[in-house]
Amino acid sequence: MKRKTERIIWISITSFLSLIIIGIGILVLIAYNQVQKKKNSKEASYLPLLQESQGYNDKLDLNLPSFTYQPSNDSNLVHVRTYFNLDSVVGNGNELSQIKNLMYYMHDLVRHDGNNPLKDVSRNSISLIDYCKKENVGMNCRMMAISLNEFYLAMGFPSRFVVCLPQDSTDIDSHIINIVYSRDLSKWIWIDPTFAAYVADEKNQLLNIEEVRYRLINNLPLVLNEDANWNHEKQTAKYYLKTYMAKNLYWVECLADSRYAAEDATLEDRQYIRLCPEGFSGFHYKNYITNNPHYFWQIPDRLNQ
Repeated sequence: MKRKTERIIWISITSFLSLIIIGIGILVLIAYNQVQKKKNSKEASYLPLLQESQGYNDKLDLNLPSFTYQPSNDSNLVHVRTYFNLDSVVGNGNELSQIKNLMYYMHDLVRHDGNNPLKDVSRNSISLIDYCKKENVGMNCRMMAISLNEFYLAMGFPSRFVVCLPQDSTDIDSHIINIVYSRDLSKWIWIDPTFAAYVADEKNQLLNIEEVRYRLINNLPLVLNEDANWNHEKQTAKYYLKTYMAKNLYWVECLADSRYAAEDATLEDRQYIRLCPEGFSGFHYKNYITNNPHYFWQIPDRLNQ
């Protein structure tokens, strides 16, 4: 009788505990679904927000600085070229294959870690990459783009790292990519070392940042390279372009002077230029604001050797 009573009590306890566990599981599932719905709802609003932004204009402020690109024979860039053996990295293919080879090389050198700004490391490719290798840590997208920018400049490709930002000043997430000037195509092209990504239209023509933004706003086809990935996780155009970059292409900014260790100088010594849609001025620190995309995306006056 005692054993039977103990068994009934044990069954009751285990049943009760099972109900508690099931209840907790249901609550967790409900909470997760609510978070996902909010996330999906927020993500779904990014593209319409971009599409509702005001356009640009052709007004030009003559006080705006010129964009400059450090020549590849600069001693620091020569050191970068030899230190990373970039002559071997680029290969003997055509210009576009060399541009892509440098991107893939940077993408595979160090993993991406958006939570590691490397604040105490000098902002040049050698210091940043050496530190990450030594400490076995990743670097954020800004440092990846800064490093790749020095690779391109060292190999004679005019390039910039471009900060792509959202409309929401409370959104602390942004993304930094590169633009590289292709002499063969006579245009800038989109290069993203974090995602090993470049973008084309339906005719497989490579696009630049402004063309991607225009196509997002006007619902035109965009093609992401098949091997685009984040730390070896495959990416899709639907997420990368129509969600993530749709959020981060509301406005953009970059330094006027593209060079080795471009952000090692004090903040007062740097000249940042931002391109904003009309009626919007951006946020954070600022030097110059323009609504003129022709000025912002101008072809380099002097192409490096």
